[in-house]
Amino acid sequence: MASSFAVTSLFLLFSPGSFGGGASCAELTKAYNERLRAGKEIITAEFRTRSELNEPYVWKPPMISEVDMHAREVNGVMIPAHREIVKVRPGYWVRTDDAAKDR
Repeated sequence: MASSFAVTSLFLLFSPGSFGGGASCAELTKAYNERLRAGKEIITAEFRTRSELNEPYVWKPPMISEVDMHAREVNGVMIPAHREIVKVRPGYWVRTDDAAKDR
């Protein structure tokens, strides 16, 4: 919903009718730059709000291990011995107690 608001706001800010019909090039450039700055502020505020929602959470990376694989035959194709990376545990988000107490 917030992203549709930002898109609508940018559309209204940069719509062709919002610039004066008989304005000079310098006036049009100034109006364009002001509206571009306003659009950037809207997008920045939305991004900041979304990132603050994830503050109390910390990403725990996945646990991986490197395994020696023996030579084998799969469906009539010889696979030579090699090393493979295996995911032991997937990564996940953890809510930290310290961040929850700060709020």
